Amino acid sequence: MKLLKNRLRILIVLSAFLCLSMLASNYIIVNMTFICMQEDLSDAVINENGTLVSRYAYDPSEKSLIIWAVALGTIIGTFPYNMAFIRWGAKYPFLSAGILSTITTLLIPYTASVSLPGLLVLRVIQGITYSADFSAIGVVTVRWAPVDETSLMIAVMTSFVTFSTFVTNTSSAWFCSSIGWRWAFYSHGIATGLVFVLWMFVYRDDPTSHPKITKKELAKLQENKTKAELEVDHYVPFIAILSNLPVWVICLNGLTLITTLTLIMTYMPMYLHLVLKFDVMTTGMLAAVGAFSHAPIKYFSGYFSDKSKAFSEATKLQICNFFALCLPGVFFVLLGVMKDAFNGILAVVLFFAIFISMGANCGGYWKAATVVSKQYAHFVLSIIQFMKCVALITAPCSWYLFVENETDIQQWSYVFYLNGGCLIFAGGLFYLCCNDKPAEFTKMTRSNPRGDKVDAEALSILEDKNSV
Repeated sequence: MKLLKNRLRILIVLSAFLCLSMLASNYIIVNMTFICMQEDLSDAVINENGTLVSRYAYDPSEKSLIIWAVALGTIIGTFPYNMAFIRWGAKYPFLSAGILSTITTLLIPYTASVSLPGLLVLRVIQGITYSADFSAIGVVTVRWAPVDETSLMIAVMTSFVTFSTFVTNTSSAWFCSSIGWRWAFYSHGIATGLVFVLWMFVYRDDPTSHPKITKKELAKLQENKTKAELEVDHYVPFIAILSNLPVWVICLNGLTLITTLTLIMTYMPMYLHLVLKFDVMTTGMLAAVGAFSHAPIKYFSGYFSDKSKAFSEATKLQICNFFALCLPGVFFVLLGVMKDAFNGILAVVLFFAIFISMGANCGGYWKAATVVSKQYAHFVLSIIQFMKCVALITAPCSWYLFVENETDIQQWSYVFYLNGGCLIFAGGLFYLCCNDKPAEFTKMTRSNPRGDKVDAEALSILEDKNSV
């Protein structure tokens, strides 16, 4: 433990990162296994034409239902989980999500062999568990991130999408090619149970109550924070937050980026395999490495946002958000224009460019959410989570709206044009409406719900860094 002396927050963030990764992995396994499930004739059935087909040969509408079921579950779970995190903190609500996700993931192979409605029910439950992720990020950030490490901590925790996609697509492709797709679900279910055991033992909502924290690290966590940020209070000025324009612009940016990211993580394997004609193993590796390429720029932008003194805070927010939204929007348009040029190699390069540039989001709208909302960041991040629920519907919708024939490259181009235009529009609104100033609602507290008479003690910077 000497290595972690005065760095307990690293273990906390690592534990949260692994748990977030498994919740995401469990619902995206099916994106890769769709390809090999339809070739599994071990549970073959006879269709209306008298042909022997795989029970798992889902048509496009059934695939969309399987994906949308997660979105429905996330919508159902967002408000209850958000209230649970506000009322009880992150430890036990997040643990409950891990337990449910473990059970449902282990049950999916059997349930899929029995009935599609049963599979949809499990996918809804997976969506409910996934709705806990952004509230968890918000609480962990507010409680365990020093002011000068906020963006970097956000970068690490939000890279769970990248990490889970890389691990899940790679391992699922290997399972599909070796011992069978069912083991992709079994292995993920077991891993989920293990990482949430770690969470149960290492996490505390209040750093001052953790038995392993040192006075030095606690002082680091409290440095430059107001009394309102340090108090573990359940008060949230809901109406004031929901009436704030920058909050909604931030959430719109989250919606558009998450929609397009969900789109390429969900449908990139199909596009590579069915349109560009890459084999299953190559498809899995490209999809995994593409998602993993998101990570380096995410960490760099987090470090740049926290540590760079060459630009103002507002300028750093705008730079990062331009790279996260406007630049990928241009790449999406090019993807639609260039189609399968150079035997599909250019399309792969553009997919990678989209993944990489989107990694700057932690220094853009993510950082802006914490700057604007301060002690109420966990609630604003949960609003972004609700936008993620919407994204889990809009991403399949934007695909289903244009694609009737999965091998028609022109139909896919319309999907890319739409998503590219939305990214550019949202990035432009961020430039016009968002800055580095805390919103007026951050002055509101339980004792001062209107925020009109500012409590000097609540807003003053803690002068004694070593008081614990």
